[in-house]
Amino acid sequence: MARTRYEKFRPFFLPPGHLRYLPEDYLHLTSSLLLGSRSIDSASRALKNMGLPINQDYLEEVIEEFVTYLEDLNSCPLPSDLAALILDAKHIHQKLKDGQKVMGHTTYVALGLTLDGQKKILGLYTFEGSESLEGWKKTLEKLLQRGLRGILIVIHDDFPGLLGLTSSLFPQADIQLCTVHLCRNARKHLSQENYRTFKSYFKSIKASLSYEEGLRLFDSLLKELPQENTFVKLLAKKKEHYLAFLKYPEEVRPLFSSTNLAEGINRKIEEAERACGGYFHSERDRDFRYGVLAKELLEGRWRRVNWKYQRVAHLLRYLFEERFKNEDLLV
Repeated sequence: MARTRYEKFRPFFLPPGHLRYLPEDYLHLTSSLLLGSRSIDSASRALKNMGLPINQDYLEEVIEEFVTYLEDLNSCPLPSDLAALILDAKHIHQKLKDGQKVMGHTTYVALGLTLDGQKKILGLYTFEGSESLEGWKKTLEKLLQRGLRGILIVIHDDFPGLLGLTSSLFPQADIQLCTVHLCRNARKHLSQENYRTFKSYFKSIKASLSYEEGLRLFDSLLKELPQENTFVKLLAKKKEHYLAFLKYPEEVRPLFSSTNLAEGINRKIEEAERACGGYFHSERDRDFRYGVLAKELLEGRWRRVNWKYQRVAHLLRYLFEERFKNEDLLV
């Protein structure tokens, strides 16, 4: 007996009616126009004015695909074990829901490196206001709720209070403060002569054969710098957190010593913000662009694992198993 078909029934293997004979170039044009326009509304108007055979429903489908991609990325279960967690924040501007006022928001970027060297975007969470410790608490709580537990090393900058927060949430992890930010601050807070001394020593410190050797060189550096300087006192207090990356194989130290990986995401966010005219015109517009950004990375060049990392992956897994052998975190 033939089944009753609803009025809108269409076999799954057929494309939507308005796309059936649509050249593929039009589809690329639609995506490019969405990304290049200041807002979703302006892209919709441009397509309508061009008289292309692309209706509003299809435009909404394209947008929804990437918005959903980001939502899934921010809510899917996470692996309980990671080699590294990399944190950074990016201040953005966005229109509020009423569309009348542009306010500052902060996107909290959380990236992960698996024990096998796979790069992952764990979350791109956006909250109203400037970067804050409360924003970081919300972000890290979300990651924990999604299953994140055992980490070898957590990498972030020295945002006030963040070191204490990550140390308390991940007590068995090494906490690494970004060495790129360290060098920038050294240049800012030291005299030219003292900065030259710092730069020379730190080059040798990064090339140390061991963590212990790095600490000895760092102590020697501190003796060469003015002891009354507030910045130098801070270095002495947090030296272990600036050198934690030296506990790991040379092949992964560039990834473990700075937030550069997250800074790359921030640059892409800046590019998306500029394409919108300096601010995101809506939450949906922002999430669409973040979804495109994430998908291009995760399904593009981030799919390949660095060969240097692969060479020492077994050592990282051994370190992880030794550190968490009494915990219920092992794969």
